[in-house]
Amino acid sequence: MAMNVHPTERYQAPVDPDYCVNCGSRPAVRISFQQAVGMIVFSQRQTVDLVLCRACGQATGRKMTSRTLLTGWWGLVAVLWNLVGLVRNARSLRRLGRLAEPDRAGWEPPSNPGRPVFERWTTIAFVLGVVVLTLALAL
Repeated sequence: MAMNVHPTERYQAPVDPDYCVNCGSRPAVRISFQQAVGMIVFSQRQTVDLVLCRACGQATGRKMTSRTLLTGWWGLVAVLWNLVGLVRNARSLRRLGRLAEPDRAGWEPPSNPGRPVFERWTTIAFVLGVVVLTLALAL
């Protein structure tokens, strides 16, 4: 008899906090990332607090930081949340960088971390936007 089970409920991650919840590799640490989205008057924040290995954590952190750089500046209150989120994400990414490589003994291969934040197109777009805004205000 087939059971209708949501894909995330098919496998229960180990209770041991040393295992990555994404791939099952070790070593892993509890880490937190934030993402901010500014919407002129309102802002929205998303916080992820998970136990992740180095590769999965870097993939998650770099993606959330890149999105924050692109969408976090479009509101009055969002600028503050964006700055706080960027600082916290940088600390978390630095902490993950000190971890050893994952042992790949989990149920899935670790996530591909991708390019570092400063090599992504979102960072280049952010820097160009700051330069254009600075030049526009200076003239």
